[in-house]
Amino acid sequence: PPVAFAAAAAAAATVTTDTQPPPPRRSSEASPPPTTQPQQQEQQQEQAVGSTLRPNSQQQLQPELEPMMPEVAAATAAVNAIAKADVRLWLDAARAGNLQVLEAMHAANPACLYVWGKGTSLGFTGNSALHWAAAKGHVEVLRWLLKQGMSPDVLNNADSTPLHSAAGAGQAAALRLLLLEGGADATLRNGLEETARDVAVGRRKGGGAELAAVIDLCARAAKLAAEPDTGKWPMKLMQAVLQLAGHDLRQFTEKKDFIDAVKEFLEELPERALLPPPGSGGKERRRLPMPSLFARPEPVAAAAAVAATATA
Repeated sequence: PPVAFAAAAAAAATVTTDTQPPPPRRSSEASPPPTTQPQQQEQQQEQAVGSTLRPNSQQQLQPELEPMMPEVAAATAAVNAIAKADVRLWLDAARAGNLQVLEAMHAANPACLYVWGKGTSLGFTGNSALHWAAAKGHVEVLRWLLKQGMSPDVLNNADSTPLHSAAGAGQAAALRLLLLEGGADATLRNGLEETARDVAVGRRKGGGAELAAVIDLCARAAKLAAEPDTGKWPMKLMQAVLQLAGHDLRQFTEKKDFIDAVKEFLEELPERALLPPPGSGGKERRRLPMPSLFARPEPVAAAAAVAATATA
């Protein structure tokens, strides 16, 4: 009957209302839920970490930089002191392959060698003269810079080396020179965790396979050339070099055959740009120290002063 149905509906409504949770308290009245001991320890750890990462209103976060060696500080201070006009002129000459301008500027101020564009629009990338020459394929400029003692593994703001620049620009001749004459490290990775070979293979304009083959051959050949004791040459490395150079490995039957073939191949390669000085026992000349791109001026000046005092 309708009366019975209404009574049942009212009863159901009463039950539903009674079983619903009470309305939430106001924020001032709300109490935090109880936490277990592991949760409390985790919260304490998060608070401790957060206190070291979040600066307060009176202190801003400063990046922690490793202390520089005195010679690095001195090189950094010297580079940073170069006038903006000269910075631009030096890098423009490297991009254009103007060796005459570079020689004249270096004779006037050897600190120009590691100029990276600070204070100019070129400072965004932080490319050195070696990066620009590699990207443009100016091999004579590359060779000259290396002979002045410049490191082939100098980094820009993206942690890329000149080898990365040459690979990205498709400059095979620059790759050969940096690896064979400069002794560049092909295993170094940029800020994207890419080697120069990775950059070459990923080129959108093509030719990546050929560039990768150049890097594979020259990097391995440079390793063998750096070891004067032929008895220490690994067999697998010799096989890789000869195979990449186009030799049929089936014609070699003994280790001596591999050594002789590799020696003949290496004799055809150009000499290292940084030749050993007389009386050094074949030891390569010391490369000039690279400046720091990210150092703050105060510690640079202090460390440079210490280096100058020690030299005096």
